[in-house]
Amino acid sequence: LLAARAAQHLREVGKAQYWLEQVDRDDRRMTPARLMVEAEIHLESRCFTEAAETLQRLQEISGRHIAALRLELRANEGCGNWSEVIRLTRLLEKRAALAPEIGEQIKLRAYRELIRQRSDLGQLLKMLRRLPEAEGSGRLASLFAEALLADGAHDEAQSLIEGRLAVEWESALVRLYGQLSPSDPTACIARAESWLPEHPDDAELLRSLGRLCLQQRLWGKAQSYLEASLALADRREVRLDLARLFEQTERAPLALPHYRAAAEQAS
Repeated sequence: LLAARAAQHLREVGKAQYWLEQVDRDDRRMTPARLMVEAEIHLESRCFTEAAETLQRLQEISGRHIAALRLELRANEGCGNWSEVIRLTRLLEKRAALAPEIGEQIKLRAYRELIRQRSDLGQLLKMLRRLPEAEGSGRLASLFAEALLADGAHDEAQSLIEGRLAVEWESALVRLYGQLSPSDPTACIARAESWLPEHPDDAELLRSLGRLCLQQRLWGKAQSYLEASLALADRREVRLDLARLFEQTERAPLALPHYRAAAEQAS
């Protein structure tokens, strides 16, 4: 086994394979260890399918142990088997073999790929329903909310965002709330306004309220919220929102300074 690893480090694939074959010939009890080394060699060579097949043989012989599970996770990531990546990550977390923050990053990447590969809204909603409540972090909720908005499921996105914000205040979700076009926009505005007493200086919340009021042609409220957001954080997006508001209300001279400021920030 040491000779096989040394040969692999020297990029002598033929010699590595020769020494691996010698292991089985000399002592069958060493087969599980040989399969582990073989899987590691496949992973280093980015032969992910071969690594997964080797680990499957190992599982049939000696079951699953933590070191093999870690290799299996890497192999499935390389193969793009994202559902299996999520399952293995949960298993490693359950066995305290993976730091929570690392596990969250891996699952976030896996869900991002699964969402990107979705065929329709039904598949996305099914994925969301199967998501354990304990895994519904703000970043993951934002990922699903963006996908729901892209698929035109604004009411579902609203429900997801409101539910998550009740547990954890997340600026990315607050920003997405302002992109909603829900079936009951008045209730949406009222809900966002109910958050203001606890988050009066949240520029994202104020901007989202401004955008929601713009949709309902509540010009005065929209201007007030957008200007309050701008006072907290001078951002290009808010400048453009204000410029569009002034144009829509036939106050073009007031829009020009905001367009200029937005252009300067973009350069």
